[in-house]
Amino acid sequence: MNTIIVWLLISVSDASYNKGTLTVVGKFPDENSCKYVEQNLPYSSAIQTKCIQAKIVKEQYEKK
Repeated sequence: MNTIIVWLLISVSDASYNKGTLTVVGKFPDENSCKYVEQNLPYSSAIQTKCIQAKIVKEQYEKK
């Protein structure tokens, strides 16, 4: 297994029926790509978004 650094665009719901629900919207190779998508999402007062850096595990599969 290897680890890689990615930028995650996350959203957190502020709606009354699902307040606090966290969703990973997408994974991006750099902060600029993540921020671009974040800024071009449709506006919603019920959702807050943020780009965060994360180290994730990438499994390698053996070829047979």
